[in-house]
Amino acid sequence: MKSFGLFLSRILLAGIFLLAGVRKILHFAGIKASMAQHGIPWVGVLAVITIILEIGGAICLILGWNTRVVAFLLFLFLIPVTLIYHLQWSQAAQLISFFKNLAIMGGLLGLVVHGPGPWSMDERFL
Repeated sequence: MKSFGLFLSRILLAGIFLLAGVRKILHFAGIKASMAQHGIPWVGVLAVITIILEIGGAICLILGWNTRVVAFLLFLFLIPVTLIYHLQWSQAAQLISFFKNLAIMGGLLGLVVHGPGPWSMDERFL
């Protein structure tokens, strides 16, 4: 059960990052405008880096490749994202998004601590 649980955990966590990255590609101008509105510098470059991190990270999690490192990088990525975008707690959606991100961060830390499990490239080839 532990093997399947870690595999399922990776897939479920990857899903949200994959969807977010694809949505950013499809709505690139809007993402840049949102980033600029929140005072983020170099919006074009950081938007591209964000897309690469989200989609690339999702693929790595699905495959179980460099899982601990990728999970930790995604964990670190979510810290500023959460603090910049989800602190308007008077809005119910922002409060929910804040705690959703904390839950995702908890899942990512679980992968950092426990690793990807045997159904992964890390365990097969390293």
